[in-house]
Amino acid sequence: MKTLYKTAITICCSISILFFLGISSNLAYAVDDPTAPGIELDGNSFPDAEDDWDTVWNGGGAPDPGNAFVTSGIVADTDMYVFRKGSKDVRDIDQWAFEIGSSPPKNDIEHAYCSAYNQSGRLAIYCGANRAVTNGTATTAFWIFGNNVTADEVAGDFGSTTHAVGDIYVAVDHDNGGKIGEIAVFRWNGSDLIELDRSANLLEIPGTFCMDVNTSDGQPHDVCATTNAGNPSLPWDSPQAQEPGAFIEIGIDIGAVSPSLTCVSSAMATDRASTSIRAQTKNFLLFPFNVCGIEVSKRCISPVLINPTTLRYTIEGRVGNTGFGEVTSITLVDNPTITSGTAFAAFACDSNGFPTGTTTGNYPVASLAANSEVCYRATIDSTSNAPSDTVTVTASAAGTTLTETATANCPPFSPTTGISLTKACATKLTLSSSNITLKVNYNGKVSNLSDVPLTNVTVYESHDPLDLTAPQIVANGVVVTGTGAISLAKKNASGDMATYSDSYVPDSSSITVAAIGQDPTDPECALFKDRVVAVGKLPTILGGGFVTSLPTEAMCKLCPNGVCPIPAP
Repeated sequence: MKTLYKTAITICCSISILFFLGISSNLAYAVDDPTAPGIELDGNSFPDAEDDWDTVWNGGGAPDPGNAFVTSGIVADTDMYVFRKGSKDVRDIDQWAFEIGSSPPKNDIEHAYCSAYNQSGRLAIYCGANRAVTNGTATTAFWIFGNNVTADEVAGDFGSTTHAVGDIYVAVDHDNGGKIGEIAVFRWNGSDLIELDRSANLLEIPGTFCMDVNTSDGQPHDVCATTNAGNPSLPWDSPQAQEPGAFIEIGIDIGAVSPSLTCVSSAMATDRASTSIRAQTKNFLLFPFNVCGIEVSKRCISPVLINPTTLRYTIEGRVGNTGFGEVTSITLVDNPTITSGTAFAAFACDSNGFPTGTTTGNYPVASLAANSEVCYRATIDSTSNAPSDTVTVTASAAGTTLTETATANCPPFSPTTGISLTKACATKLTLSSSNITLKVNYNGKVSNLSDVPLTNVTVYESHDPLDLTAPQIVANGVVVTGTGAISLAKKNASGDMATYSDSYVPDSSSITVAAIGQDPTDPECALFKDRVVAVGKLPTILGGGFVTSLPTEAMCKLCPNGVCPIPAP
């Protein structure tokens, strides 16, 4: 349970920091209020009624945030970094330096951890740390950074990152045996670390110790600290029983202590041997902890062929503010880029997180309130079938740049394809000089049955009685005059059909009859058969393959009005 009273009760070997980032709410909690959701500040890691650090540990698996909206997980000090070159808390971050080394056991922070909760519209953050031993005096502290602070392992520094105005530093001085001696709260004012309040534990026993930094906000406790009186076992620390005072927790209402700190991006647990704020810090454990956040989702749908080599896809999704403060200047960038001359359109979101209704404008979006969302839609043009597409959202929160990406695999464009043709034929006698020649004239229509245009549409004809299949006709037949350069629009579009016609002079091998038993030498019975096949080329983006029709056959009689005797049974 969380303690309700101002001084000593239960002390634990962890640091837990409870932050209220000043989100507007009529309900104000003291930082040790047991009725609000959060981590139990009860001197151990086992959850009773609320979440506790065992919840986050999750048996050593993926961190479980429990009822928190974000958690750092249990962060182990695997790198053994220590401050060097006179690095002090009173100096700006770009003046700090570190290297791999060792600290006295009492200053060795082994693990640190943070979780953030929504307490009736206010932001509460709990952080914790446990150190190796508790003999002698020491100061355990937490930095709460507005900027994203990262360590450069090669250079041994933190780059050009500096403090954000309003960064909070909470220092807890331990007496021998781990009890809290003093608790002090500091705020970075832009050039120096300013002490806001300091109070001593006059009870001289372990327990929870609270103070009221802002006496005008109507809540009794802005800052609390506690250490463990017993010997709890922490499952992530071997497990082994913790010495009294090795597990320390601190709670801070940042809305009361530092209203300008509207976004937390990272945290650092530190320890030093001296209680002086100007002493060099020893061990530290730095980790990202972003309570301001942005998220983006994406899907890629509806491919449309716009030319033989290019598909146009629709991309859409949702952008959400996952933090507790307003984000501004929300922009989207896509890879591949969106269709030239277009923009990401902004929409309201439906219950599935996709655009609905009419557009409300274009990105960039000026601002997005906490726990709010805005959807988007755009198109991309791709020369690949089924490309992968990635969208990146960027936003600003209190000077911190937030970014997130989402990737979607676009579906393959698999249109219906096909081609068909009709055919009719007729015989004709032609007189040339002193010769009479018999010709077979044929014609028909070739139609595109595909959802895409076809090019190089060619009609092949064969009147060889042995050419029965499409491959045989294409291989052995002749190209019908005028075909081969035909282009057909997609099905049901203007230009999806073309006519063809040609003729041939038959020979005796082309003569056949309609039924078995009929006499092919009888002009009344003789007729000619020929077959045609159409072939069209698919768009390049589909691999440039071909689509082939089924063979179509027509029969025309030598004597169109002749009556062939029916054979006797």
